Amino acid sequence: MSTVRRAWLYITRKRGRSLLLFAIMFVIAVFALLGLMIKSSADNAKDALRKSLCSSFILKINAADVALQKMEYGAQGQAYSVYTGPPIDAGLIDKILKINHVTDYYASYRMALWADLEFRPGVYADMYQRYAANPGDISPAQRKMGMTLDWYRVMTRNANIYGCNDSALYDSFRIGAFTLSRGRQIGEGDRYKAVISTALAQRNRLSVGDTITVEARDGIYIPADDPNKAIGEPAALEIVGLFDINFEQEPSVLTAQSGEKIANTLEIDFAENMIFCDLYALNQIDSAVKSFMGYPAADGAQFEAATFFVDDPENLDAAMSAVKSLRELDPKYFTIKPDDSAYRAAAKPLTNMGIAAAVLVAAVVAGCIVLLGLILNMWTKDRKRELGALISLGVRRRQIVLQMALENVMLAALALALAALLSGALANGAGDIAEKLASPRGTEETYIVKQDYQLNPVIDKVSADRVDLQYGLSAGNVLLAALAVLGGTALSVTVTSLNMTKPKPKAVISAH
Repeated sequence: MSTVRRAWLYITRKRGRSLLLFAIMFVIAVFALLGLMIKSSADNAKDALRKSLCSSFILKINAADVALQKMEYGAQGQAYSVYTGPPIDAGLIDKILKINHVTDYYASYRMALWADLEFRPGVYADMYQRYAANPGDISPAQRKMGMTLDWYRVMTRNANIYGCNDSALYDSFRIGAFTLSRGRQIGEGDRYKAVISTALAQRNRLSVGDTITVEARDGIYIPADDPNKAIGEPAALEIVGLFDINFEQEPSVLTAQSGEKIANTLEIDFAENMIFCDLYALNQIDSAVKSFMGYPAADGAQFEAATFFVDDPENLDAAMSAVKSLRELDPKYFTIKPDDSAYRAAAKPLTNMGIAAAVLVAAVVAGCIVLLGLILNMWTKDRKRELGALISLGVRRRQIVLQMALENVMLAALALALAALLSGALANGAGDIAEKLASPRGTEETYIVKQDYQLNPVIDKVSADRVDLQYGLSAGNVLLAALAVLGGTALSVTVTSLNMTKPKPKAVISAH
């Protein structure tokens, strides 16, 4: 009798055992197929997102590399660190914009300036109120460093001013954290224009068309007898646009030993206190500050980083390669990488779904091997006499192992076929459950405010919209599920049957 026929006879005669094994294998196959469908759908969606959102790259100078820094001393006797490499300036930007597929860019630099505005209060406002009520609490050491009551008042009106070529391309606008609500953005050719938050405008009863004044003051840069003393000329900026902030930024608060709550967020770290202006206006103020501080003068605006945009995500790699080939871009001084800020947030739930599905498939395969092994071992004693008889009749151990493997692989193949028919109907339901688990919770923050290495506020999108995918059973999914289920079954059966056929025929028969 052939091995295949013996295997089939055993399946049909031991119907109870066969049905139990079939049911177990069917459940395993269904979960394997559903897991693979969810993973492949999530992976395909991630790939589509990458192709649609990864359409820009970032060029940065390696300013944080200590090997590229040296110490200098300014006109006021202060020590400062100077980056010794080439900057990102208008000349380099123009060369990159001439490269095929590069269509636009965003570049900005920041200055801390005094403004004639009431800002959302933070650390300095809290300290000013405390010291105004009790001036004697300011220690001699603080006064020696210029931290007087006047200095704290100046710092309550200290703001981060971002000079830029196009505020619409600032990453917080691109990821949806900010939305222009009135007026327009800062653009090329603007002079002495500003865009501020709606919250800041409401706090100061301002609107589009009004003017604000910003200027550099002694106290912001060095310990000074008169922290209110202006450096250079003030700049009057016309408000041309207002933006809404699409998230709630909770202030950081410390609790003193007395139980008193103390503010721990600086005014400049609140998103609503940010101000955008044109490069020309900020460059005029920057030149005056550099002259006062004794810093080297710069010929026009210089940037630590710039973001460049391409016409199609498919052309991103080609554009980056062309930029890297520019002789001006020595990798010792510059780093270039894809800008994936929007992609990372959008892909987060898809990544979670893919990981969960992969874990499910791995658990299914492992469970298949373990569970089948346990069941087959439980049934070992009932088959020892049968196996001993086969061995005594001259049936080779290899054929016996093959018979047992065929018994289970046949059942697994039938279970897999039925599971493939049923999984298509179950896919949408299972996918909906996975999507709900992976999608952002109602209480989950969409945006967070962090700080970069210079302690500047950086807004990151950490959550995405609800996941909504399409599911379908592909030949690849069936093949992978077959390899997992049939392979796990064959491995489990082979290990078990080898242990069963090791004894001599007499020992096997007498063991019953």
